[in-house]
Amino acid sequence: MATNSPKYRDYFITINESAPCYDKALSIVKELNLKLYALIVHDKDVLLNDDGVFKPKKVHKHLMIELKNPVSFNAMQKRFEGAHIEVPKYKKSAYQYLIHNSPNSKEKYQYDFKEIISNNLDEVKIIIESETFELFYENKFLIYIHEGVRTPYQFAKRFGLNAYKQYWKPYKDMLDMQYDDPEMQRDLEALNQVPDDELPF
Repeated sequence: MATNSPKYRDYFITINESAPCYDKALSIVKELNLKLYALIVHDKDVLLNDDGVFKPKKVHKHLMIELKNPVSFNAMQKRFEGAHIEVPKYKKSAYQYLIHNSPNSKEKYQYDFKEIISNNLDEVKIIIESETFELFYENKFLIYIHEGVRTPYQFAKRFGLNAYKQYWKPYKDMLDMQYDDPEMQRDLEALNQVPDDELPF
């Protein structure tokens, strides 16, 4: 009995060199009804051996696709034979992972944005560099607290619902700490003395 395969507009695909679709991945992508795509070759990743020595990871490609119309998961598996296919929970972090600029990949090799192949690099750049995740890996908590981002509504309005769902708790923890942490209080008081265009961090 045939089963219905769920359909999605967004896919994140990892293609190892051994996959049958590796060399033709870009041509396959261009056959799709695309809104946006971004592809990069990861050839500088490393793995840590059990003996504590780093060794090169096998070369692979990462591909983020946004489609104009939903396509079934099974259909994507058939097109990208041998690839690992996921439906990204957060599109922004999927795009950021292409260059290891997502919150969970900052310790990995940082690829240059210019290595990305896309049908709209300007749009990909906007997505990758937007403020939502920058808040958390550049430690700008105090600046945002100083600017009055202190409620769930203010947080969601400024950074979006995806960031709120994923990151409101650590931000709320930081808010709670401000009343008990003397060093944080001093930093916040210092911010109040400095014009916004001269923030000290």
